[in-house]
Amino acid sequence: MDDELKPKSSVEPPSPTEDELVKALMEIDEASNRAPAAAGLPNDPPTQLSWISTSATIGIFSVTMLAAIGLLVWGIQRAVRGALSSTAESSERTGGAGQLNRSGAV
Repeated sequence: MDDELKPKSSVEPPSPTEDELVKALMEIDEASNRAPAAAGLPNDPPTQLSWISTSATIGIFSVTMLAAIGLLVWGIQRAVRGALSSTAESSERTGGAGQLNRSGAV
């Protein structure tokens, strides 16, 4: 089965000499020791964000969250007041328990 995988012409590629191997290894070593700018990569350190940039982001986030919480509380407050007033109106109409009638008796 190994014979089927091998090409029929048994021409082997020339093997590199020891000098060629040493030269190739030295080129690889030199290329790995070069500065990134020499290899075409940017050598700039990451820039620091300004104080205003970071503070503005935090400030906008905080204001947005406070506004959302305020709207949520306001909506809940309106819903509760609406439910309480509708309950009070319905009990006034039906003369609910605990209400004084015109004679003052319970």
